Amino acid sequence: MTWQDRTKPTIDFVSPSKKRFSAAWKSNPRTLEKQLGIFKYPKIPGVVVQDLDTGGTIYPINFSFSGENHDQQAAAFFEACRESGLWSITHPVLDKLNLQLVSITESLDRTENANISDFTSEWLEPLAPERIISIEEQTEQLRNQGGEANEAAGGQFERFVSLETASDQNAVVVSSRSLLERIQSAMSALYELNGQLNAYINSVIRAVNNALNQAELFLGTIASQIQQLIQLPILATNNITSRLSSLQTLGASIFDLTPITPFSESRNVASVMDMATSAVLIASAQSVIDAELETRKDALDAAEVISELFVNSTEQLDQLQKLFEDNRADRQYFSQSESFPDTTQAVLNAVDLAIKTSFNLKIEKRFVLEYPRAPIEIALTEYGGPGENDANFDFFITSNGLAGNEILLLPAGKEVVVYV
Repeated sequence: MTWQDRTKPTIDFVSPSKKRFSAAWKSNPRTLEKQLGIFKYPKIPGVVVQDLDTGGTIYPINFSFSGENHDQQAAAFFEACRESGLWSITHPVLDKLNLQLVSITESLDRTENANISDFTSEWLEPLAPERIISIEEQTEQLRNQGGEANEAAGGQFERFVSLETASDQNAVVVSSRSLLERIQSAMSALYELNGQLNAYINSVIRAVNNALNQAELFLGTIASQIQQLIQLPILATNNITSRLSSLQTLGASIFDLTPITPFSESRNVASVMDMATSAVLIASAQSVIDAELETRKDALDAAEVISELFVNSTEQLDQLQKLFEDNRADRQYFSQSESFPDTTQAVLNAVDLAIKTSFNLKIEKRFVLEYPRAPIEIALTEYGGPGENDANFDFFITSNGLAGNEILLLPAGKEVVVYV
């Protein structure tokens, strides 16, 4: 078969409700857009580009109906365009396509083109349903993204820290020791919950201190160990509020190390802060994995905290970058110069995962009691029974923080929360 044999004489449409139309077609382009992350740095020519795959293919299609009843065909087609859903299109060149209608325009001209009804339209090829990944697949993807982001941040740390002088090396040692103190202060409440994890974390702390005592600093090893100290503690609990609260505290305390001069030693301090901040952001993203999320509010609150932590940390690192902007290019500090794309992808994936998960969770319902009511009666009414081993009653007590006489009777005017 030649191209002439493979080209069909008409373009055929089947609407979402299975209405069929056949029209004349001459030509049309199609456009494929790449999704790119483009990053520019001051005083450095060119850009850094990350390929983020492709968007949907766009099809601007012009076609026409002709013949004695072309106006009726055109009117029926235009009306069918109000339908929701995908159209099946048999294209003269491309054969079968499933496309989403974006816009349709009919040219109403009964003077020069009385025997033809012309249409211009734009269509978009949507993501195939089989390419929409499940929550389980997205969770596994997030695990892998964490490793990739850690590798990028660690590599950036190795390449941008200068060890040319004793003061350069001392800056890394002093700032890393200060960082260790802040990690222990913020994260110990988590890792001390698990005896085995606590022992391992303490062994890593000793290993970092030993590495910092050496005459030669192995930056890749130090970065990897610090990333472990920041990220492993979240494994001690599935409570996402506890996880994110500790990471927020640590994220804020890292910026206590902010230098005030643009010297070489200060650039090293900034690199330590950058690497640690990336580790915090990656840990916050991975906090969603295996987290206990009871309600939609839990999931959406987590998404908000992760987003805010990312935005605030990035803004502060960008402010830190400005301290060095008058230095020559090889003496400047560039915020998340290599780690930003991977860290961003992990954070965006985590936020999306939290939002997707929220659809399967309970909704918080709050109301004020109009008259005194017993908690057991509210639990029975709102949850449809006591639950196994009075689980619903216990959940109502816990979720409302009741104690003492409130467990027996709640007064009128008391606000309570249930989950439905």
